[in-house]
Amino acid sequence: TLWAACGVNSEVGTLRHVLLCRPCPAIEAMTDPAAALWDALPDLALLHEQHAALAATYERFGVRVSYHAPDGAGTPNLHFCRDHFFMTPHGAIVSRMGSAARAGEERSATEALARIGVPILLTVYGTGTFEGADVFHLADGVVLVARGMRSNDEGCRQVVRLLTEVGLQ
Repeated sequence: TLWAACGVNSEVGTLRHVLLCRPCPAIEAMTDPAAALWDALPDLALLHEQHAALAATYERFGVRVSYHAPDGAGTPNLHFCRDHFFMTPHGAIVSRMGSAARAGEERSATEALARIGVPILLTVYGTGTFEGADVFHLADGVVLVARGMRSNDEGCRQVVRLLTEVGLQ
C-alpha cells in the first residue's frame, strides 16, 4: 500500500496512468522564444486547447491523469513531461536536464511522482545529464539509451548501470 502499482516495460503497452503538466504561466510571459529553445512564440489559445483535448482523450480511454505543477511560474518547457523522467518496470529514473533553460524542471515531476507513490530508482547526479525522452523500450527487457546534446556520457553511464541492475539490457 506504500507504493503505487506502476512500471513500464513497453512503448506500446496499455497505458494506465500518465503524468501531465498544464502549460504554465511562463509560456504566457515569454517574450524571447529562443531563450526557451523555441523557434517562435506559441498560439496560447491553441496550446491550452490541445492540452485539454489530450487530457480528455486519455481519460476517455480510461487512463488516469495526474498533474505536476511548478513552484511559481515554472519554465516554458515544463509541459514536455517525457523529458523529466524515464519509467522502468520498477519505478522512475529522474532526469537532470542538460540545458540551462530547462534546469530544475525535473524537481516538479519528482515531487509529483513521489506524491502518487512512484518509487524513484535514480536521480541522475554530478556531471551527468540525462533526459527521459532519450530512452526507448525497444523490446521486452531491451532498452536503448541515446547520448547526445541532452544526455551526456556520464548521465548515460548512470542510467545504463541502473537499468542493468533491474534486469534490463
